[in-house]
Amino acid sequence: MSGRTGVNEGAGLRGENRATERIIENRLGKGEGREAEPLFREAIELQRDGVSPAWFRRALQSALGACLTLQGRYADAEPLLVNSYGFHELRGVSEPETYTRESLRRIIDLYEAWDASEPGEGYDAKAAEWRALFTAQEAEEAN
Repeated sequence: MSGRTGVNEGAGLRGENRATERIIENRLGKGEGREAEPLFREAIELQRDGVSPAWFRRALQSALGACLTLQGRYADAEPLLVNSYGFHELRGVSEPETYTRESLRRIIDLYEAWDASEPGEGYDAKAAEWRALFTAQEAEEAN
């Protein structure tokens, strides 16, 4: 894995969700996937009431996927990361480009780590697909 966690220090979660942002920065940012996992699972469960915006629930799922990647639980992380990609398009997200980069980076990190763990299984190709999206998004932002 590249050593990146996909933590977005620039975008920030707003309002009532500030405490969760601190968990992301303090736990996931330090590479403490195992310690952060139950916190994210609890936060996701608390968000099921529909009070928080859909984008925030998906951002939490993406962060949980990053925790699982850090633990080497790639098969568990994959659906969370891939399914949460695109949450930046939901209404209410500030700085959607930053969240897009974060989502893509987490998916790329997943497949790079998975490929390092299980070479020859095609995870390098998946990483390359997502890296191409990342590069295209960076080029679009530059224009």
